[in-house]
Amino acid sequence: MANDTTTEASGVQQLIDRLRREGVDKGQTEADAVLEAARRQAMELLDDAQSRADAMLKEAQTEADRTRRAGEEAIRLAGRDSILELTEELRDGCKRTLQRLVSHALRDDEFLRRLILEIARRSVPDDADVRLNVQLLDDDPSPENDAALQRFAESLAGQSLRDGLTFEVTDSDAPGVRVQIVDGDLEVDLTDETLTQVLLRHLSPRFRELLDV
Repeated sequence: MANDTTTEASGVQQLIDRLRREGVDKGQTEADAVLEAARRQAMELLDDAQSRADAMLKEAQTEADRTRRAGEEAIRLAGRDSILELTEELRDGCKRTLQRLVSHALRDDEFLRRLILEIARRSVPDDADVRLNVQLLDDDPSPENDAALQRFAESLAGQSLRDGLTFEVTDSDAPGVRVQIVDGDLEVDLTDETLTQVLLRHLSPRFRELLDV
């Protein structure tokens, strides 16, 4: 009887031990499953966070590049506009200076005499049947200046000694010379403005070269 009791007790203990082992094993399996799920979720969260960070970094770099290019373009345009503005100011200054020099030269009797006689020589060759009228443009209406220009015109007529040439004084807004072919359509005004434009056309290439624009 005692042996039976002992056997039963041993069986019960074995059952308890087996149940305990199975419970422990099951609990460990479940714990492992929970840990694996947590690990996978953590990895997914990390991957998602990394993807978001990479996307944000790429967008920030793109925006930075866009801002840099816009800044470089703005600087380039500002530099170009500044050069154009400076060039225009220099050209205007050059024109004003040239016009003052030309205007002064046109009031120099000796220079004007040489200019007019050279125009006459080139415009009316000795064997040409051309009648040319040279007008002295008078921008000073004072009687003293009118008289001086008239005497100057008479002296030119005496020096030219050429048929087909006439000289006269006419009112104008600027000093200079007007050359007309009589009974023809050609008329050329050599005022300080027109002579300045001619000089500028010849100077412009060299002017641009100096400015390197």
